[in-house]
Parts: sequence; C-alpha cells; structure tokens
Amino acid sequence: MNDATELVAYAESWYRYGGGDPDDILVRFGLTEVAYFTRLREALSTDTTLDPAVRDAIDEVASRRIDAGPGHAMPA
Repeated sequence: MNDATELVAYAESWYRYGGGDPDDILVRFGLTEVAYFTRLREALSTDTTLDPAVRDAIDEVASRRIDAGPGHAMPA
C-alpha cells in the first residue's frame, strides 16, 4: 500500500465519524491533522477507486477539518 492509499483507506473508515482523532492521525501517519487532511484532499483528487459520493463526503470532512484548524475534531 502506498501513502496515498493508506490516507484514503483511513479516511474511508472514519469519515462518517468526523474523520478520526487528531492524536490517532499523528501516531499513525506522523502528521498533524491539518497536514493529514491536506494530503488526503490531494490523494482524493487522483483517486479512481472510491464511489464518487463517498469521495465527495470524505472531501467535505477534510475541508471542514482544515477550516476548523488544529485540535478541533468535528463531529460527523
């Protein structure tokens, strides 16, 4: 699995719940939540494996999390 695939797989598991815990993201990927969601959005832009509705839902979560800033996990 490559980095982009791992980012998307994690997001696919957690988007319904607001995108995952910032501490879990840091431990798993070594990224702050803003860095993770920024990279995730880049990965989504080239992903062809997800259903478009799921891709859009994940992108919306990522956008909200970036806009909220560090330490403000958003509810689903």
